[in-house]
Amino acid sequence: MFFYSKIYNGEGSMLCSLNDLKIYKGYYDNVLNGNIISYEDSVINNLATHKNKEDKGMKSFLSTILSHNSSSTYLCTRYLMQFLNPEYKIVDGYLKSFDAPLYHSWIESEDKVYDTLFVGVWPKELFYEVTKPEIIRVVDSKKDEEYKRIISKTIETKEDKSEFGYVDWYNYMKDNSINTRALTYPKRIRKFNNE
Repeated sequence: MFFYSKIYNGEGSMLCSLNDLKIYKGYYDNVLNGNIISYEDSVINNLATHKNKEDKGMKSFLSTILSHNSSSTYLCTRYLMQFLNPEYKIVDGYLKSFDAPLYHSWIESEDKVYDTLFVGVWPKELFYEVTKPEIIRVVDSKKDEEYKRIISKTIETKEDKSEFGYVDWYNYMKDNSINTRALTYPKRIRKFNNE
């Protein structure tokens, strides 16, 4: 997920390019102004009370989505899809607005996008404007074998009391360089305005 830039900011190389920083800023600003909102409470509750029975280290789907220790939006998107309208579609592709296109998965309805990396519910038009996605495939979850395997491994678990929010990628990228404690510096979870 992190692309080191050759730009020198006085302390060392930035964690991302200035172009990529603008994308993180766009996400941050759109969360602050309420264009990108929280998942529905019922969805958050389901994410907090379910997990993959074969992943012994997983606390819940919620903690996995919010950790971003793994940049696997492919799996996280499929975890999330279980608790959304089955008519929604999983989309796999690349986010082309980044200097190095980022492989990504997200969920679409007619007018919304549910994202698990840039967590939240986006207006579809805004998501496309900010990320400039190139679609590789649109997945009908009812027919997708990987999605069916994930559902078959989902179990209820003790409720995860993690606070739901979004990762403040913008301030993390802006305030750190590869010469700072960035690789061990925790990514801050901030609350959505609509919570």
